[in-house]
Amino acid sequence: MDPNQPDQFRGLREIRNGAHLLCLGNAYLCEASFLKKIGSSMHSQIDGLKEDILALKDRFPGKFVDEIDTEAVLGEINEISLRLQNPDQELNERCTIGDLGRELETHLETLTDTIGSLRDQVEGGGLTYTKKDSFLDMFGGLRHSGSLAASGLGKALKIIAVILVLCAIAFILLFFTMEKEKALLGKVAASESHIRSQQEILSGLDREKQQLFEKTTALQAGDITRQEKLEILDLEMKIHDLEERRQKVQVQIHVQENEIKRHREKVEAMKKKSFIQRLLRQ
Repeated sequence: MDPNQPDQFRGLREIRNGAHLLCLGNAYLCEASFLKKIGSSMHSQIDGLKEDILALKDRFPGKFVDEIDTEAVLGEINEISLRLQNPDQELNERCTIGDLGRELETHLETLTDTIGSLRDQVEGGGLTYTKKDSFLDMFGGLRHSGSLAASGLGKALKIIAVILVLCAIAFILLFFTMEKEKALLGKVAASESHIRSQQEILSGLDREKQQLFEKTTALQAGDITRQEKLEILDLEMKIHDLEERRQKVQVQIHVQENEIKRHREKVEAMKKKSFIQRLLRQ
């Protein structure tokens, strides 16, 4: 490049940066969003390149001996830039293996040689593409790649952070709703306590029933008067009521015994499972 004209053919350098990125064959850089950005950036440089070439031709006094056609190769590059802005599966695959970047590099070399020939006729010098230029362009391309990667990495980290937060919330919900051995043993203890209280009630009913039965037996001894018959009937009704209450208490005791059995079976099953299995209700 002419050091006295730093902006001349800058578009060629910008397009070459995009070509270097595509030559990397990186799957991350070959995603649709990045291809569209590279294609848009390349396309925006085409008109500037045309103007630079026309400006160079205008500096030549008279008529060219050999007319140099730059339109064809610019058209090829422009076509690639348009395809990049509307990528498909085939384009993505070509980018991933670096084939797309190599095709673009070929067109760029042709364009560079063509502009060099044009400059030779205008100035007597060539537009060279040295190893130093290649290195500097590659460095610039890698720097641009790094900025794109950093942007993508930032988005990826945000997504990972959201996923981790959701996983933490799910873990907390599963943990606090998970049945725990201590809670089950607490239910067993509560059922046992309820059974003991019901057994005390049952014992009290049995004593009361026995007392009524003894009174009934005493009244039935010897001749029974009408009044005694009425008392015996009243006692027998009370005994019947006590028997019904006794049956209800026994049913409650039976229910609590089943609950104790069920909770203890759960505790035994929990002891055989890992923490993760218990957390996931497996």
